[in-house]
Amino acid sequence: MQKNYFLKLTCFIAVVFSGIHARAQLNYPVSSFQNATGTYTDLGTTGSAITVANSNDANSSAIAIGFTFVYNGSSYTSFILNTNGVVKLGTIAPSTTALYTAAVQNSGPGTGGVFNISDSNMIAPFELDLVGTASVEFRSATTGTVGSRVCTIQWKNVTENSTTPAVQYANFSFQCKLYESSNIIEFIYGTATSSINTSAFKAAQVGLKGSSTAAIQIVSVTKGSTQAWTAATAAQGNYAAATNNFNFGNSVSAARPLPVPGTTFRFVPIYSSDIAIRQVYSLGKLPIPFGVPHTVKAAIRNTGLNGLTNIYVKIKVSGTVAILDSVLVASLNSGIDTTITFNSYTPTSTGTNIIKVFISQDDNVFNDTNYYTQIVNQNTYNYADPTVAAAGGVGFTGATGDFVAKFPYTGAAGINQIGVNFSTGGNSLKVGIWDTTSTGTPGTLLWSSSSFTTSAGLNTIPVSPAITIGGTFFVGVIQTGTANASFSYQNETPIRTQTFYYTSPTGNTTWSDFATSSSNFRFMIEPRLELANDLGSTSITSPCEIFPLGQSGGNPVATFYNYGSNSQFSVKLRARAYNAAGTVVYNDSANISVILSNSTQSITFPHIFNPTVAGVYTLKTWSELSSDGDRNNDTATKSIIIQDMNTGISSGTRIQFDGTDDYVLIPAAANLIPSTNFTVEAWVRPSNIITIGTLYSKDSTINDTSLTINMLGITPQVIMRTVNGYVNMVASSSGTVFSWTHVAVTYDGVNLRLYVNGDTAGVVAITGAVKSLAGPTYLGRRAGIQNPANMGMENFKFWNIARTESQIRLGMHHKTPALSTANLMEYLRFDEGTGTVLADASGNCNVGLLNNFDPATETIWFGSSLPLDTVLGTSVTFTTSAKQTFANKNLALEFQNLSGSVQVVTHYFKYAALGTQPDTVITTSPKISHNRFWVIYKYGAGTYDSCRATFTLPAGNISTTATASQLYLANRDNGASGVWSLARNPADSVNIAAQTIRFWLPSTNTFSKQYGIASSGTNNPLPVKYLFFQGFKVKEGVKLSWSTASEINNSQFIIERSFNGTDFESIGKVKGAGNSNVKTDYSYLDMKALSLNQPGVIAKLHYRLNQLNMDGKNEYSTIVVIDLNNEDGITINTALPNPFDNKLALTFNSSQEIQMLIELINMNGDVMLTKNVNSGLGSQMVNLDQAGDLPAGIYFMRLQYNGITKIQKLIKMVN
Repeated sequence: MQKNYFLKLTCFIAVVFSGIHARAQLNYPVSSFQNATGTYTDLGTTGSAITVANSNDANSSAIAIGFTFVYNGSSYTSFILNTNGVVKLGTIAPSTTALYTAAVQNSGPGTGGVFNISDSNMIAPFELDLVGTASVEFRSATTGTVGSRVCTIQWKNVTENSTTPAVQYANFSFQCKLYESSNIIEFIYGTATSSINTSAFKAAQVGLKGSSTAAIQIVSVTKGSTQAWTAATAAQGNYAAATNNFNFGNSVSAARPLPVPGTTFRFVPIYSSDIAIRQVYSLGKLPIPFGVPHTVKAAIRNTGLNGLTNIYVKIKVSGTVAILDSVLVASLNSGIDTTITFNSYTPTSTGTNIIKVFISQDDNVFNDTNYYTQIVNQNTYNYADPTVAAAGGVGFTGATGDFVAKFPYTGAAGINQIGVNFSTGGNSLKVGIWDTTSTGTPGTLLWSSSSFTTSAGLNTIPVSPAITIGGTFFVGVIQTGTANASFSYQNETPIRTQTFYYTSPTGNTTWSDFATSSSNFRFMIEPRLELANDLGSTSITSPCEIFPLGQSGGNPVATFYNYGSNSQFSVKLRARAYNAAGTVVYNDSANISVILSNSTQSITFPHIFNPTVAGVYTLKTWSELSSDGDRNNDTATKSIIIQDMNTGISSGTRIQFDGTDDYVLIPAAANLIPSTNFTVEAWVRPSNIITIGTLYSKDSTINDTSLTINMLGITPQVIMRTVNGYVNMVASSSGTVFSWTHVAVTYDGVNLRLYVNGDTAGVVAITGAVKSLAGPTYLGRRAGIQNPANMGMENFKFWNIARTESQIRLGMHHKTPALSTANLMEYLRFDEGTGTVLADASGNCNVGLLNNFDPATETIWFGSSLPLDTVLGTSVTFTTSAKQTFANKNLALEFQNLSGSVQVVTHYFKYAALGTQPDTVITTSPKISHNRFWVIYKYGAGTYDSCRATFTLPAGNISTTATASQLYLANRDNGASGVWSLARNPADSVNIAAQTIRFWLPSTNTFSKQYGIASSGTNNPLPVKYLFFQGFKVKEGVKLSWSTASEINNSQFIIERSFNGTDFESIGKVKGAGNSNVKTDYSYLDMKALSLNQPGVIAKLHYRLNQLNMDGKNEYSTIVVIDLNNEDGITINTALPNPFDNKLALTFNSSQEIQMLIELINMNGDVMLTKNVNSGLGSQMVNLDQAGDLPAGIYFMRLQYNGITKIQKLIKMVN
């Protein structure tokens, strides 16, 4: 849950603070709650382990605290631990062991749990349905000296027992501390280890409970799941229906932060004498001389039981000034607040001030002091404390409105920029400047910006020309739409008066003070005054925010703005990128020769940003203007994801739309507007034969259509409106439910064409440009009438040309290389397998954004069964019955009694088939599948009696003793990965010398199929049979070694190296043995390997053998991966095949003997397979065929050895 607040004007209630503490109230007031940062120290062997019957729903016996602890007016010397993160004070056990709420995604109080049952005196550091891991322990220890002892109660190595949503924390430890004499309670949180499951929010309950379920007897701690734990706040009473619980989640594919170890929630009881410094009021950024003299105020409260007199409240300012002052408060009754105003001060130099407001020590030292950090500068205002993070965002939901902050001013400068922070981006908003009325409220709107699209974080908006102001003024956000503005704020409790205002609708002149509603929104906005020299980087437009590994990010492009009144000459600019570890991986510079005042320039840096390791990078650009007066706007920052994509024929993953509300949004871009030349194509897998679902929609409103492609169940439909006409065309052919269908639509300004699996399924003449509203593109729904799709999708492409029929047919199974085609404007491969952003492999930054996909309740990503290759298909047109060969496809066809003509397109895959293998059509053993398969399509109206297909296998696949009866031809649908059917056995003929097999095929149900070949008996599937291929990092470089059991016509091995596993280069050759029936050993030393290591950029090298036969044919080995930064002596090669069906094996190289634990874990975090391996030296292979019994889906293989954990994603296909 994103914690963005929304406002409705009718729901504000003024709060009147009472001067009397009700005696029935829990003696730990909300006002005394503190969220602090400390240190988590594991108890180790200190104290005693707590014995429980089990780690899932159990209570301990009464455990001694070690001193008398006073809680809610009663004294206790014992406690009882519950395994679900709860402590009950006293000797009476809780009424149930199942201390947790019934649901794990509550937005209110729920049922069950400590806040809902009648049990009293409960303490809940993290109440949830928990269970122990293999190393779980519960322990307590009392330490310290008499009078100041601490009892620490620890839950160690626990996890979530509830698996819907999936487990978020694979391991978690936390403590509860009880303090002698002060009776303070602390919850301290240790390290939470994220699971590998996709992030989802869960709701725990955290807080204290007194004698009943009444609101005055409960203090609950709350936060949104996307908020940091340090942003948690306390509230009186149980969780309300409209209030979050204590929500959490992991950070896999979503921004749900883990707790920072040492995060501390502190509950302080009511004392006799206790003055709390609740809040310091200051400017976090103070411009001189415009914002001085500066006055600091402070909100204090008597939180003790007794009224107090003669209280000195002191202030100390250190930094650019040295101030020590105090204010005397004559008297302050219990429970009463007041605001202190200190004498003003006037800094004359820039720098940082630390403002400390404090009192002399009383009964509670934790609230005697409060701080504020202030940056004294030349031109920038801001109320936000620069050391405090944003607590969230605020805005109107379902209404428009304005939010402003008031700033003091003396002088004659003008505002020439406004910096404003947003918690989330993507909204269209404005910012404005207002003057002040005689009553101190916002007055006339002096200036407003044009609409701009917000970005998360700091946005700098130029004000040109500068707006001159003559006194106190307001700046703020103008929310013109009804989407929540997400205007960032810091918590300020209580909020200062006559400073922060709102109004609704936008433009309304009646303003409300946030202080009247006791809201706590200290806005993070900073007006900046014009300086002589001020050059800043406003944005980074290139590279994309996400793009595939192996696709260059290109040259970084950044925009610079001269805010200053002076023109600037010969200024050096910098661009620098960091990996997730903070290591610099890109460093470049450029120059601006001249940039005029109030003007902008786009700068392209000279060197390419091209990481070779997947991950998250941070790119920064800035100017090095030495005389720059404002460093706040110098630097632009962009987070960039380099997505590790599947290569070769592996289809990786595909996406599934749920038919309810899932869709992908591609933001509007000029190159995605379909005009008079375009092609839209994608593979779809319909999951329903009736429902209408939208595949693609552009600018189609609820009342009008621009361009929409639907699936009417399994039949494609295209609806298009141009400036000259309207078309509604339904395809003349259909796809198949739960099977892949290729759909393409082309338009050349004259004809609209619809293709199904490459075959023309409709043509309509129409002219004119497609109607355009310049809106976004939708996949999975229509932009207006939703028509949610219930289908899978793969390989979506948008071209700015009308592709020809031949291009569509040849490219259907083509995994287009990144940046290889100028006319390809959008290419979503859906290979991410996780996350909410889809990389555009076209290189045009047209990313896709997942909306409404909920990994907690639905499966989004599946292993794809669609065969894809990096080589185009080959087309042959047949007009006679003569035999014709498909170039480079190892196939020849011969039609019998052909009448008319047919076009046949063949796609040839030089690898094992996806999922189930062709040898499943053979019921005897031994048997083998030959690692090749074909997808063959036929087009045209020609007729024939039958077809003879001659397949060629690589040398050595067919042994000298093979017979026709041992050779089988299997087939299945073009996009299937499951069961093969027997197409033909025996073969019509076999030519062992040529390694060809001919099969007879009937005239029906022959094409739009995959074909694979299997054989029974002992046929050798490869010209070279490897015993192993392994590699190790050694002192001299990387040493590769391999052995063969047999070789047939082997000329040589070409050693190839790659930085990314896709693009290989030849680095050496080793002569083969020719023909051999004995074990033959080979090795090669790559002496340049270690010099290629660039930490954070090049960390791994990929090696393979290209085995070359004497006849020129070749075969590739498996790939060996060498981690140049790996010091553990183990190199994990791969788990094969991936995706897998009924066979799976792990291969790795080891330079030492190890014990390895192998686990297969599903998306819920459940361990589905476990295997212990004692490994020797060298190349190792572990058989994991038992994984073939697992259900289809995405799995993670976790390997643990020598204290090291490695994880690899696997895809299990449908059996």
